[in-house]
Amino acid sequence: MRAWAGLLLTLLAGCACVPEPTSGAVPVELQHLAECTAEQSLAVDAACRFAVDARQYSTRLPVRIQSGQRYRLDVSPKQTWTDWNRPSDPRTGGDGNALMDLLTRCRRLPEQQWFVLGLAWRSCRPGGDQCGEQEARVVGDGLTVDVVDGRALVFFANDMPGFYWNNCGRVWLRLQRKASAG
Repeated sequence: MRAWAGLLLTLLAGCACVPEPTSGAVPVELQHLAECTAEQSLAVDAACRFAVDARQYSTRLPVRIQSGQRYRLDVSPKQTWTDWNRPSDPRTGGDGNALMDLLTRCRRLPEQQWFVLGLAWRSCRPGGDQCGEQEARVVGDGLTVDVVDGRALVFFANDMPGFYWNNCGRVWLRLQRKASAG
C-alpha cells in the first residue's frame, strides 16, 4: 500500500505547475496595444491584444466578429506556458514524457505537438447545451482567418480533455482586422 501511495505522490508532485518567471507577462511588443474586449468591433487595420490561459479548456476570441471579416493572429515569440512542469513554446509546442507519449491520440489536435496553440470554430445547438468544435488547427507564428458564419472562434493549448488542471501560464496574441475576404 505504501508503494502505491509513494508512486501516487510522485506522480502528483510531477503535476505541480511551476510557471516560468515571465509566463503570462505581456510581451514588450504588445504593450502598446489595448486589450481586446467582448463589446469591441475592430475597424479594418485596427489591432488589440488578448491572452489565452493554459488552464482554460477554451478561450473565446474576445471581440465581436461577423461573417465576411478577415483577421490576422500573431503570437509573440519568447513566450512559454507549462504543461505538467514542461515549458512549451505555444508556436511550436513540445515533446511529451513517456506517459504523455502513450496518450498522443487523445490530444485535441492529435497530429500536432503537445501544448501548441490551437484554434477552432465552435458552434452550439439552440439553448447552448451542446457545442462542438470544427476546423481545429495550429496558430503557429501567425495565421489569417476568414469569418464565414456565426460560429465563435476559440483558442486552446493542445492537451487532453480533462487534463487542463495541471497547466499554467498564458500567452498573448495580437489580433488585427484585415480588409474583408474576397
